[in-house]
Amino acid sequence: MHVLVIGAPSSGSGKTSIALGLMRAFTDRGLVVQPYKVGPDFIDPMHHAAAVKGLRPSINLDGWMLSKEQALACFAENAIGADVCIIEGVMGLFDGKDGKTEHGSTAQMAKWLDAPVILVLDCWALSRSVAAFVKGFYEFDPDLKFAGVVLNRVGGDVHTQWLREAITVYDPTVNVLGGIPKADNVTVPERHLGLHMPTDVQSTEYIDHLATLMEKHLDLTALLTTTLSTLTLPSATSTLPPKTQASDPIRIGIARDAAFCFYYHANETLLQRNGAVLIAFSPLTDTTLPPELDMIYLGGGYPELHGFQLSSNRSMLESIRTFTGLIYAECGGLMYCGKGLEVRGKEEGAWERYDMTGLFPYVTRMTGKMALSYVAARPLHKNKLFPENETVKGHVYHFSEVVEGDDKGRSRAFELSLERPGSVPVAEGFVSEDGRVVATYFHAHWGSNPDFAAYLVKFCRSRRQSI
Repeated sequence: MHVLVIGAPSSGSGKTSIALGLMRAFTDRGLVVQPYKVGPDFIDPMHHAAAVKGLRPSINLDGWMLSKEQALACFAENAIGADVCIIEGVMGLFDGKDGKTEHGSTAQMAKWLDAPVILVLDCWALSRSVAAFVKGFYEFDPDLKFAGVVLNRVGGDVHTQWLREAITVYDPTVNVLGGIPKADNVTVPERHLGLHMPTDVQSTEYIDHLATLMEKHLDLTALLTTTLSTLTLPSATSTLPPKTQASDPIRIGIARDAAFCFYYHANETLLQRNGAVLIAFSPLTDTTLPPELDMIYLGGGYPELHGFQLSSNRSMLESIRTFTGLIYAECGGLMYCGKGLEVRGKEEGAWERYDMTGLFPYVTRMTGKMALSYVAARPLHKNKLFPENETVKGHVYHFSEVVEGDDKGRSRAFELSLERPGSVPVAEGFVSEDGRVVATYFHAHWGSNPDFAAYLVKFCRSRRQSI
């Protein structure tokens, strides 16, 4: 099996473009490609899945949320049957949760996997200085392996030749895989939470263009010969819970459309392993919930971009409002569980409010102020969906806040410990009076503690039996 990690000096260097192009190019060659993404990202993995033509989901690997053992087990399970595993990095190659350690970085994950790194350099404004970048990154951590360098956004063949000469004069053993010319027609536009999703782009032709660029300008055969993995992986299920074969599976409705689309694949897998079946539904277009659900899972996404449509779907709002099962809502799901969502109006200083489900009396507003942090969370005693004395890791990442109806006496869902200097634990989220509904801004990665998914399914089952 071939394993390669795509890294770069910083965000914006072209990691995603190179990763997508390689995923599609190898898929078109008839190879089975398994994509991965380092870090707590939901959008890049959607592009990865499109690049491999929907044949495999992209899997998040994170050195802070997951232990080394958990990350290797997750990698191993999803690598089964793959010819090539491509791991897109996060931020700069050595960037992680802080400035002192490699925790959460692409470099850390590459070393855990004993996988070589392809260093992507944005060369649009570089010439001989490219050698200094290569020297610095190649020598910064002697334990890191490199498969080669991709010269991205070059000005042409002459520019590529100058860059190649500069690098080979410094070190003739550096494998310069080729130069990718600047091409505006393959740039995926960005928005406030990252890249646009593949469904926002009129077609996925940009991925085909990227694959063509990879085939034309990179030595893909040479790349494969330098990325054969010799890592001895753990048994694919050594640290994962066994699959539960339930004759009466727990039925969980999972919101899945353009408004609700942020889910860790590990969370879905762990629910299924513990005896749940996931039934997708759309709060945007469906008029009612699927039948006989035990629980609803409302993930994150972009409810603010679809406020009018969500608000206009009165039958779905009423269906959720009158649902008597359990509801677990994260981030965008929390916004949907309030009585209203406010976005900026057309006039300066004006706000437009859209009605939401009203499961809680608060209103959320898009402020444009980013909240971002790794988080360790402990369920508070009113939160019966999860084990009280356990801790799970994840992250928060949102641009909205509760601006109305945040009763300080209301039961909170989690105690969050943010990975920030000087931060203190805070009580966050909401629990309904009857304990059925939990809403939080926190995105939990249950792979960091699989007991959370197991407990949730068990709680659903015990509640079903008690009714």
